[in-house]
Amino acid sequence: MPYASAAQRGYFHTPEGMAKVGPEVVAEFDKASKGQTNLPERAPKKKKNSLDYGQLVKRAQQFS
Repeated sequence: MPYASAAQRGYFHTPEGMAKVGPEVVAEFDKASKGQTNLPERAPKKKKNSLDYGQLVKRAQQFS
């Protein structure tokens, strides 16, 4: 699995990161990310599973 961001790559190479995930996992990520130079500084936030208005109305009707 490649790194999601430059911050993650940096953290995995700290002593705390190595202790948490293990050197085998860091080596696996390094191998998967070899040559990847266009990493964002921080990974984008994941979107929440939000409902649109139509779905919200349907859910409200189920409880009525």
